[in-house]
Amino acid sequence: MPDEALESHIAHLIEMFALDGFEVNPKRHRDSYQVDPELKKLHLKVDPLQDVFILETSEGTGLGIRAHHKTATNYQTGEKKRAFYLEGTPLQRGFLVGLMAHRSVERMAVDFVDNLSASMLSPNNPSRLLLIIIDLIVRLLFPKWIREIKKDIEPAALSMFESEIEGIWKGCRAVNRLTKVRKWRLWAINAGFDGLLAHVYTRILP
Repeated sequence: MPDEALESHIAHLIEMFALDGFEVNPKRHRDSYQVDPELKKLHLKVDPLQDVFILETSEGTGLGIRAHHKTATNYQTGEKKRAFYLEGTPLQRGFLVGLMAHRSVERMAVDFVDNLSASMLSPNNPSRLLLIIIDLIVRLLFPKWIREIKKDIEPAALSMFESEIEGIWKGCRAVNRLTKVRKWRLWAINAGFDGLLAHVYTRILP
């Protein structure tokens, strides 16, 4: 897509967000995101005010836009609610999610996974020792559950999911090399709990 067409496309998308009460800071730095096709060995300095992300790889151009609602806020954090728009290959889209929402992804992949596991196993204020035991159980069991779940996914869909999760993980690592986000945790968010509960409710173990 030529530069002028891309600029027009971005402007149109920002207008569409505005119709729903969202605003976008159009600041962007193209040169920072011209990366190799497999998105390896990256560490990008991301401007926190940046909301438009243009990703150039050998696969083409990926586009990510982060919009903030003018009035609606998250009840728990007080932060403005956000919406995202993505274009590109599954790997590019995942990478852009990691760039634009690393902290949110990390909260979901770490805090949500651990806390939900704890509340499922011990809903009444578990002790620190029990939390450690639950953490070990989660680390040991979820990778196994996920391997079983993958066997039931169509190969084409599985390839797409794996590419997108790979991209999210790499996007988070590009922002923070010490991120706690792991690929198995991303699978746990997207399929792990559903798979686990399906086996619990049906009493059919893999």
